[in-house]
Amino acid sequence: MAKKRFAWAVLVLSLVVAVALIWHYRLPRVELITTELTAIEQRVVASGELRYQQVHQVAAEITGTVTARKVREGDQVQAEQLLITLDRQQADNALKQAQMLLTQALKSRQPQLQAALTEAIAQRQQAQRELDRRLDLAKRGFLSQEAVEQARLQLQRLQQQQQQALLANQDLSLQGAELRRLQEQVAAAQLSVDKTQIMAPFSGVILSKEVEQGDVVQPGQRLLTLADTGSLEVIMALDEQYSAPVSLGQRASVIIDAWPEQELTGQVSFIAPQVDASRGTLDIHIQLARWPAAIIPKHGMTASVTLHVAQRQQAVVLDRAVLAWDQQQQPFVWVLDAAQRLHKQVIELGLTNQQSVEVVKGLAPKQWVVIPQPSLRAGQRVRYDTQ
Repeated sequence: MAKKRFAWAVLVLSLVVAVALIWHYRLPRVELITTELTAIEQRVVASGELRYQQVHQVAAEITGTVTARKVREGDQVQAEQLLITLDRQQADNALKQAQMLLTQALKSRQPQLQAALTEAIAQRQQAQRELDRRLDLAKRGFLSQEAVEQARLQLQRLQQQQQQALLANQDLSLQGAELRRLQEQVAAAQLSVDKTQIMAPFSGVILSKEVEQGDVVQPGQRLLTLADTGSLEVIMALDEQYSAPVSLGQRASVIIDAWPEQELTGQVSFIAPQVDASRGTLDIHIQLARWPAAIIPKHGMTASVTLHVAQRQQAVVLDRAVLAWDQQQQPFVWVLDAAQRLHKQVIELGLTNQQSVEVVKGLAPKQWVVIPQPSLRAGQRVRYDTQ
């Protein structure tokens, strides 16, 4: 009898275990991962284009014929390096003519004017003596007042002549208007000669050439395009929704597509003051630091940019894959209670990147979190595996 009861007990227990196992394995199966207490860095990744920010259009300042072009596209040049020469014969002739006129004024006209001034002074002195003599005779009654007035008028006329001769000499002195005019003509002619030699205004690289030897150029006509190699930047058109954490001075990692194995460094040097409404993007400028000699960046090349906008050393970090969003667009995660039932845990996010998020509120370090599935619901019992 006892054996029968024991057999029945084993059978019932087996049935209970079997039912429990069947029920257990019919529960949805989920996977769990745990939060980590670790460092996290927020990054913004986008593509950009290399551009020179200081680009100068080298233009002609005078009319002339190109006699030589010393550079071509891609050439590196130094400040004040000769780039293009124009025919200078006409400018040289004008300079010689201006110099000759100045020399003549100094060597021939000045002595003549000096002699005229000396004569005017002598005549004025003689007229003064004559007036003094007539005044003396008039006082003694030997000469009429009319004769005295005639001498006085003569003296005034000769004084005016002396002043005119003096002004003429001053015009040919170092402060004189005439000499200044001649000197200005010489300086202008020399400047025209200098303008036949077209020099680089700064060190850089030639981006394009517009003229060849023999071409006739006009004032203002573009001859070359010169870029300052020190002004090379990467300009990234960043989607405005990712622009909030970007600020001046942030570190950037740059990989030019032509040299994918080389990572360059730079920093945010400029942020456009307004969004491009047609594209919904904001231009971010990255100033590059030095690069290896093997890399020769070119205007217009494409590059990948990673902005290192923020980092935290000790943070509760969670894989982005476990994030879910409610109808109010609040982030939450699925967690289990002691009875293995699902519950929504609303969380507050901090730094984020493409793989991970920082949880600043709602979760603790080393806490298990359910990887979400479309069929999960609050209060549901589940069975789980851990990663």
